Amino acid sequence: MIEQTVLNDGNGIVKRLPGVVRIEPASVCNLKCSHCPTGVLEDRRRGVMSVATFEVVLREITALSPRAVVLYHGGEPFINKNIFDMIRSLKSCGVGFVKTVTNGMLLNEVMLLKIIQSGLDSIEFSLDGRTPEENDEIRRGSNYQKVSSLIKQLIALKHALASKKPEIFVANCQIPTESELEQGKPELPTYIAQDFSQYDDNEISFKTCFAIHWPGLPIDTSKYRLSEPLNLEQTLDYCENPIELITIRHNGDVVACCYDIASAYVLGNIKEDRIERIWNNERYRALRRSIRSRKYLPLCQNCQVVKPQRFLILKSPRRRE
Repeated sequence: MIEQTVLNDGNGIVKRLPGVVRIEPASVCNLKCSHCPTGVLEDRRRGVMSVATFEVVLREITALSPRAVVLYHGGEPFINKNIFDMIRSLKSCGVGFVKTVTNGMLLNEVMLLKIIQSGLDSIEFSLDGRTPEENDEIRRGSNYQKVSSLIKQLIALKHALASKKPEIFVANCQIPTESELEQGKPELPTYIAQDFSQYDDNEISFKTCFAIHWPGLPIDTSKYRLSEPLNLEQTLDYCENPIELITIRHNGDVVACCYDIASAYVLGNIKEDRIERIWNNERYRALRRSIRSRKYLPLCQNCQVVKPQRFLILKSPRRRE
């Protein structure tokens, strides 16, 4: 039985194994989003998780018994043709909650049925900007009308099959003007609210955010600039990522968190060592000690979890919706 008491002591040891596992079915993406490192940065190391690698991950998860698994990291999960088998296997081995995040552009009617049949608990669709046109501009390669139609088809299919799963979310990320950023958390854009106005909260849910600046991400200076840092005094000595969850990339590499899309700080590889040994190895412990002491490793130096937040801002005033 896994010890339930967490001890993040001066040595950086965490007694309880992670309750949440993030798995990357694919690190490649079919879109080139302007605010995302995967869309902007070239990386030849990207790929798709193989069946053999996932079998190792599944063996580890069976022993770990996490409360949740997120099938998403840096790329589009549905590029992996084995995604439905992955979901079914995770549910079969006792994982209570399995979630994924998608841009929706690769889905079709057959895949929507497979999503429901797989037992997936939650799916989040990404639709950005304040208008359909801005969504398609930010999410280069996306088409709002297609994704919207697929979401509605999924809702209808759930009704037809009397299925409560998966929960459906729409996540909307906005690149604000300076005045919009000062107003605080963004509201759901009118175009999305109106398009899905016929559905109630049990059928679809929404979340909004402003686009953060990912450390090391080049900025299209013709359109965007960086905001001034918010919360200037923020230098936190706690981050839940290396304490509560573990992230496994498509090739089996374990990285610190969802923000490490480029594998800047690899903590181990599940094809070479067990999760329970990686979890408290020296690299993991050094990471935790660096956060606790606020002497951050390079990976965390500009991280907006522990350091002041900075956002992308539109240079030109926004046109009326």
